[in-house]
Amino acid sequence: MVVYILTDYVSWSRLTQLQAMIPANCGYPVTVVNNMNNLDINKDTIISTSVEGQYHIFGPIVKTNIYGILDDKINYFNYLENDLDLMSGILLIPSYNHSYNGPSITKQFLIKHRNGWSGKFNTLVNDNVYNLIKQYGDTHHIQDVINIKHVYAVSISVLYGKILGAYSYKSNEGLTPQLNAHGFSAVRGNCVRDPRVRSFLKKIVKKMNFQGIAEFEFLIDTNDQLYFMECNARISGSLRVQLFFDNVIKPYINALKTRQFNEINMDDEKLWVEYK
Repeated sequence: MVVYILTDYVSWSRLTQLQAMIPANCGYPVTVVNNMNNLDINKDTIISTSVEGQYHIFGPIVKTNIYGILDDKINYFNYLENDLDLMSGILLIPSYNHSYNGPSITKQFLIKHRNGWSGKFNTLVNDNVYNLIKQYGDTHHIQDVINIKHVYAVSISVLYGKILGAYSYKSNEGLTPQLNAHGFSAVRGNCVRDPRVRSFLKKIVKKMNFQGIAEFEFLIDTNDQLYFMECNARISGSLRVQLFFDNVIKPYINALKTRQFNEINMDDEKLWVEYK
């Protein structure tokens, strides 16, 4: 019995980690492939290292490329703005694009590439909003600057409408924490403690017919307001954390192997475990 890792070789570190962690923790050998030739998601156990790879796996099930929508920061904010019932008390960071026709504002804004894969490439720019829209409106997400108290992120694995597992972290040092030998200081767990986030995840999985693995990131500001930040529709960098593998990757692989898709009950407090 083999686990196939579908990869476009964008992230060598995640590929290497999966090649080591799957046999060690699940007991299955792995084979790396770069296409779906002769593979069938209904028969084979396939896990992707990239956004586009997930669409190659689940395209026949999801029909439209929901992974591209989730990963595109502008398109996904537009998606959420058009269905605010999904948000359950979660705020959207004020953003600006070509449809903006409000007052002329000159201040500091956050500029994020719409398909960027790391916050270290975000830029703070002090300029007039209309100048920024003209320069960056097609390629970047232009947002207000939020005073960050915590980053709160949740990764989930989902198959056939069931949330199989979850991993969360809440950083202790704001948006750009100081890294150390163990990553960064955060409270991590197999749980989603915030009921607004739990409600959002349940709704978005159903609404988009999501399949696979994704990380949803939120910001908590200095007034304890909760904002949606972005979605990474792929395995996140938290793969380096054993807790992530045990609670997101392992349930996904085991479900595909056994064809038993057992949904976790994220509302059951007895199941919650947190790690400092």
